Amino acid sequence: MPIDLHTGSTYDSTLIPPLPLPHWPRERPDGTVSDQRHTQRCQLVAEAEVTETSSEVMLRCKTSDLSLGGCFLDTLNPFKEGTEVRVRISHNSTTFTALGKVVFVLPNLGMGVAFRSVGDAQLAKLHEWISKLSRAK
Repeated sequence: MPIDLHTGSTYDSTLIPPLPLPHWPRERPDGTVSDQRHTQRCQLVAEAEVTETSSEVMLRCKTSDLSLGGCFLDTLNPFKEGTEVRVRISHNSTTFTALGKVVFVLPNLGMGVAFRSVGDAQLAKLHEWISKLSRAK
């Protein structure tokens, strides 16, 4: 069963849609941007594929950081904010796959993707990667 990473609970994805995600980064009144991430972020440069789920348009790109809640994908042509995507990241001969949503875009630089549905085996793989990356610091 998939796990909603924002609540930690499992759910039948065919019956219960994922919870809405916070919009981040948020701009403060003084023009600075706050970082709303709630999980540890690790630098990871890895090959990635991101596919728009409605059209099956696929982009090849690289990650620059990764967390239990999502990742940043470096690409010159990011999808629009709000786009539902499937993310596939390859690292050390293993592959992680999750459904997500583009939550912010930096034009000509890339997009932040929040993971919305991650299977148990994929979540275990993600935990393992982040644990190893954290120890390597």
